[in-house]
Order: sequence, then C-alpha cells, then structure tokens
Amino acid sequence: MKRGATGDAGRSLERYEAMRDFAHTTEPSGRSARSATGRSFVVQKHDARRLHYDFRLEHEGVLLSWAVPKGPSLAPGDKRLAVQTEDHPIDYRDFEGTIPEGQYGGGPVIVWDRGTWEPIGDPDEGLAKGRLDFELDGEKLQGRFILVRTTMGKGSKKPTWLLMKRSDEHARTGSAADIVDAQPGSVLTGRTLDDVRAGVPATARERKARSRASPHERTTTPIEDRPAALPPFGSVAPQLATFVKDVPRSGPWIYEIKYDGYRALAWLDDGAVRIASRRGLDWTAQYPDIARALSRVRARTAIFDGEVAYVRPDGRTDFQKLQNALGSGAPKERARLVYFVFDLLFYDGADLRGEPLELRKDTLRTILAGEAPPLVMSNHVEDGAAFFHEACKIGLEGVIGKRTDRPYTSGRTRDWIKVKCEQRQELVIVGYTPLKGSRSGIGALLLGVYDGDDLRYAGKVGTGFSYATLKDLAARLGALEIAAPRLTNPPRMRDVQWVEPKLVCEVRFSEWTADGVLRQSSFEGLRLDKSPREVRRETPQPPPRSIAPSPAEPAVRARAPLVRRDARPRVGGIVVSHADRIIDSTSGLTKLDLVRFMEAVAGAMLPFAAKRPLMLVRCPAGTQATVFRQSDRRAGKSPRCFVQKHEGKGLEEVGLGTTILGDEPAIYVTSTRQLVLLAQNNAFELHGWGSTLPRWDRPDWIVFDLDPDEALSFERVIESAFEMREALRTLHLESWVKTTGGKGLHVVVPIARRYDWATVRSASREIARLMARAAPDRYVATVSKRARAGKIFIDWMRNAEGATAVLPYSARARPGLPVAVPIAWKDLRSVVPEELTIATVPRMLARRRTDPWADLLSSKQTLPRELLDAIAE
Repeated sequence: MKRGATGDAGRSLERYEAMRDFAHTTEPSGRSARSATGRSFVVQKHDARRLHYDFRLEHEGVLLSWAVPKGPSLAPGDKRLAVQTEDHPIDYRDFEGTIPEGQYGGGPVIVWDRGTWEPIGDPDEGLAKGRLDFELDGEKLQGRFILVRTTMGKGSKKPTWLLMKRSDEHARTGSAADIVDAQPGSVLTGRTLDDVRAGVPATARERKARSRASPHERTTTPIEDRPAALPPFGSVAPQLATFVKDVPRSGPWIYEIKYDGYRALAWLDDGAVRIASRRGLDWTAQYPDIARALSRVRARTAIFDGEVAYVRPDGRTDFQKLQNALGSGAPKERARLVYFVFDLLFYDGADLRGEPLELRKDTLRTILAGEAPPLVMSNHVEDGAAFFHEACKIGLEGVIGKRTDRPYTSGRTRDWIKVKCEQRQELVIVGYTPLKGSRSGIGALLLGVYDGDDLRYAGKVGTGFSYATLKDLAARLGALEIAAPRLTNPPRMRDVQWVEPKLVCEVRFSEWTADGVLRQSSFEGLRLDKSPREVRRETPQPPPRSIAPSPAEPAVRARAPLVRRDARPRVGGIVVSHADRIIDSTSGLTKLDLVRFMEAVAGAMLPFAAKRPLMLVRCPAGTQATVFRQSDRRAGKSPRCFVQKHEGKGLEEVGLGTTILGDEPAIYVTSTRQLVLLAQNNAFELHGWGSTLPRWDRPDWIVFDLDPDEALSFERVIESAFEMREALRTLHLESWVKTTGGKGLHVVVPIARRYDWATVRSASREIARLMARAAPDRYVATVSKRARAGKIFIDWMRNAEGATAVLPYSARARPGLPVAVPIAWKDLRSVVPEELTIATVPRMLARRRTDPWADLLSSKQTLPRELLDAIAE
C-alpha cells in the first residue's frame, strides 16, 4: 500500500490526535468504526478562521480529507482548490456541533452532505499518481468527480489538489451548478451554521431520509419530495426469523446475538415515544427509561425495532431476571434493562422498509451515534460459523442471521434465520400439579402446543423456578382454574388443576420423544408478549443455500460491496489480521474492535504507560480462559492467555523498547502506534511497574488495590475508597481513583522520585495496616483468604520492584472486555464498572470535558515524616 505517496498525513490518526485536546473538544477521538459499506463519504461545512468545506472519503480505515474553500460545484468547468489535511477517524462523519474557540479548527460544523463513493479504477494507484477518479452517491452530490494533485508539498506545507465535476447527467451549468448556495443546510439535522452557532439543538426537524438507490435507479419523484406519513402505532408487525439447523455457508449474511428478552417496536413522533410489544400492545409504561432515552435521539419521527433484555454483569442477557425486573419495579434492577436496537423502519418522512438492511443499519448507526445504555445498537459480525460456535461455547441461546440485501418484511421469512445452541420451545400452560406434601403451591406445570386448531399435550416442567416466579405463577393461574382440560389428548393424571390456556412460557429441554412430549425440561420464564395461538412446535429447516442475486442486488453491490475479501482492514495505518475473529462471545466483540479501541484510547493511555516497564497479557484465542500458569505448562496444555514481560515471539513488528533491569529483560512503549500494534498482536492487558525509565529504581506512584470478598457489593468498595482517601489526607497525601475492570478499585498516590523500592513498599504496607487496625471488621492487610471473609483486602503488595498494576485505559481479558478507567472522585458513586467496556469507553472519552487524572503525573508528593519514622522503627 503506497499510502505515503498521497502526502504527509500518513495512514494514521496520530497527527489528528496530536492537533486536538479531547478534554475540551467534543470531536471523536478516533474510534474509527467502519461504515456498513466501507465506502462512505461526507462533506462538512466548517466555519473556522474562514468558511470552507471538508471533503472526506472513507478508505482503508480512515477518512481521507481535503479542505475545499469554495465547496464543490456541479459545473464540469469549475476547478475547486482542495488542500489535503490530516486523516480523520471514520466516526467523524457523524460529527456536527461547535469546536471550541482556542482549539484547532474552532467554529461550527454541520454535515452538509453524505453518502457512499465508488472509485473508478484502483484507488491506491490513483492516490499515488495524484489522479483519483470516483463516483459519488450522496444526498446532494451525485455522479462522477475527480481529484487531481497539483503539488506534493515541496514548496507548501500541505499537498494541494483540484476537485472537479465530470460531465454526466448530474452535471449542471449556470446558477444551478452552485449547489453550496442553493442547499446550505445539514443533511443530518437540517440546521445551518448559524443554527449551530446559536445553540439550536440537533433535533433533525427538517431532515428527510432519501432513497439510497443508485442515481440510475432513482425515480423522477425523489423520496424527499413525497414524504410518507408515520404508520399508526402498533400497525407494523415485526419481521420474524425462521428456525434452521445451521448457518448458511455463503451469501450476504450478517449475524447478531439472539437476545433473551422481549421484542419491542418503538414509535417516535416529535419527542413522544410509544413502545409496542410483538403483538402490538402498548408497553410504554413498562419501559419508561427506554422511552425517555428514545425521545432524545437525533430524529423527529422514526420506528425502531429491537429487543429489550436484562443484562447481567457478565454481559449476558437473562430472561427470568427481565421478568423479575419488570414485576418488582426495583430501580436498581430496572436500570439493567437495555433496548438492543437492530433495525430502523421509518425515519423523518421516509419509509425505509423497502431499503436493504445494510442501508437501514447505516442510517440507524447515525441516529444512535453517541448514545449509551439503555439504548444500544446491536453489533453484528460476518463470520456466522465462528460466531455460532463461540455463542454456544459460553451458553448463549443462539444467533440470528439476516440478509443484508433484503427489505424489511413483516411476518416470518427466510431472509432472517435463527440458529439455536440448545433446544428451547414456547408452550402453553394448560394446568399444574400441587407441590408434593402440600395442598397449595405449584409442583409442576402441564404444557401444550397447538397443532392446527388442536391443543395437544406436550409434557410438564418442574424445575427452573425461582421463589418469585412461583409466587407470580400461583397468582396468575389461580384466576384461570377450570374443571376440565382444553386439551385434545389430556394425559391420565391425578391431582391436576387445569387452567384456561391463556399463558405462554418458554422451556429449555433435551429432546422431543416419539409421543411428542418434552424430555428433561426446565422452565425459563413466562412469555407475556406471545399469544397462545402462535405456539407451534418448532422444527428446524435446512439452512438457506448459496444465494442467487436478487433483482436489486447487482446495483447495491456494484455501488458499495459490503465485504471486501481481498483487503484486510487497517487501523491507524496498521493492517489488522483475523479482524473478524470473535474475541469475546458474551458481547460478540471482535479483534478489530479491540484494535480500534486501543487506537481510540492510546492518546489517553500513553502518558501513564510511556517508558514504564510492562507486563502484557496476550490472548490469541480470546477472553474465555484464565491466564497461563506453570501448572498448565507441566500438564502440557496450550495457553489461551499468557503473560509476557519481554519482547520475544510475536512482538517483533511492534518495535518495543527493551532494557535490562537487574538480570531480567523488560519492555516498554513510547508511542501510540506501539500501543495499537500491541492490540494487533493480541495484547489485551497492559500492566505497568510503579516507576518509569530511566529511574526504574525510584517509584513515582503507590497503588492500593481494594480487593473485596466475593460476597461484598461494589457499593462497599466505593465507600472503602472514600475512607482510604480521607486516611491518606490525614497524612497530607492526595489520591486518585480508577476502576480495575473487576469488582475492585485502585487508589493511586503519585509521589516524587526520591524513595527506593524498600521504602515505598514499607510505607504502603504501613498505610494498609493502619486502616486494617482502625476498622478490623471491614479491612484486612493480609493476603490470607480465610482472614478476608466478608472484608476488603487492601492489597499494598503491588508496590515492589517488578510488581505491576493494570494501567489506566487497559482492557481486561474477561467476559465483556471491561476497561480499567480513571474516575473523578465526584463521579465515583455513579460508576457501574461492567458498563465500562471497549465498546463504551471511547465514546465516554470523546464526550468528557476534563480529564480526572490530568494533575496526577505532575503531583510529586513527598511521604510525611511521621510515616517514614514509623517504618524506620
């Protein structure tokens, strides 16, 4: 790849990051999420020192960027100067707002145009030769354009190009060619630069979605000129998936987790939100937090499709806990409800149901950009076989496959498929047996399934109930008791109480017997969103075969192929190998997500990681295993994760710094590029010494790891951190705090480099012992597990030569890929550690105004004399 030939920007975001202070600007800090097509473009109207238009083309993992002072023209004879600037992250294409004065490019920005582009010929060769020919399919710009380089920067700081329109059916002359004056507003929100400058909110009041068909396919009446009315609430039935035996071997498919929750379609109309169940019932009252979150998204009218689920701390969804949360109304439990949005059916006057899925998702991604739980856009992958294998390995229900080239069709279709890891079936409750030895209570549920109009007996289930569930079932079934069964073939049983067949439940089981009865069944939960008449025995069908192109497919693929098999993705100019490999099955996150995360946080991590001797945890096969131990080596096991403290095999391309500390080799980093290369080489975790080179023998911080007994809540850990902060203040020491990616917290005390390791180790031990002596019922300073029962272990032993602690912004090789994140003390009580993952932290960094650890490295504190005297005795 001859990226260097295009100018001095380089295929990297280092220059972009170096030019911005993300503590003050809300510009994206480099998450670099790939678009659905891999060929997006955006033109942003930007009033900085002077008005200009930023023209950006997505290519090889970044947005190639040019500043066009006069903006594009539709007249073939107009040559518009285009000055090449630094590459931008791909998520910059959604940026609209004001860059603060004093920051690089200070001033308002709007998304003036956006869409897809397609190179004519080899784009790399065109960039190298300085002649890039391409076709745009945007909302304002369409047809062929060309960029021609005029200088390579020898006499000027930046390469200059000319942007010109080619002669085609989209070319215009005279005043009709001046599109920048004719259409000054944002295609994203309808705002002008003056609106943004005045603080008008991004409510998308005037935004009208356009057809994404190619220019040759557009009708004479474009979509924006014939806006559709928002369909009435509850009038759209959801698209349903067909149960198949296996994932397809080929074809334009993507795959999502099969969430264990309730299907929900949400209607948004000028800030008012109503949420419908699968059957079209109004369930808005059940999801008030989700409704409030949807009312604030960047759309005026919309219909969203998704699944509401209860998310456990390990990242998996739990159907019974979802029911309990909806039933109890406990705020803490309801706060774990998440709306996983996976489709968009209507948007600001445009009915998108006829559009291909890949383009519906691309629009949805724009609307939900920057949103956080309870709104989450459902991730997807393209390697169905590997995804299904990983999903089953960790106990998920299965996966959903969807064709990317097909429209949204209500009802069950083979364009959506579901592949299950285990046998699960929805069944009708037709009766129950009492609890043995009691005249009240439920021992087992009797179940039925419809066969045509006949309701046939399908067995019983007597396990899987929680106390709360049994109590709820007893109340519901008590109101439905009848004298005789409604079954076509009732079983001969004694002590059965029959009920009206009005309730549906979900059951996990091993198999169907030849008589049509479940074997080894376990109750999963009630399906209040399902009608009994919908319940049919599910029999898996063969997977769809290799797919022949649909009539619409050639145009879609010719314009923007979804997957380019001949090119591996790049992040910051680094080729990512095995990019689609799933590294965490609980979330579906891939290796590419990890590398993008590292690029996004590298700038924030580097000040704390640079020249600090490192210990790495590398996981070539993903997160679902413990760190490699010597006992594994003796047993002949292959490591899934292993520790590495020296350069060694697999890190040759990273170019790490190396040195000898005592008799042991050590490694360290000095650049953001090295951090990204570490992620490319499967380094999940970075742990660092308490000192930096060259003075590795003089620590510059003390770390206290607050490690709670498993039975303790995180709230207890938070309170212990505040108590430690106050204890340290009595010694005239200020402290900073961060999450660890687990249940604990790290309290960090920066110190001047004037004490040796022995002194720092003794001082940290003395502080831990002081706290343990002051509150022996809450704290312990010894590693003994017996002594730690019900208490918090103040781990001071990381403060020794060669000992390490996880570095700020490091991922952890644990389910969900959590992240160790610096937190401001004022925000600590509102932190939920399991929500800080590689998927959410980059967005958090991009939004924050101040760095909670900004002063840590400059706070060179000295240890108090009374403490030094105490450890000298």
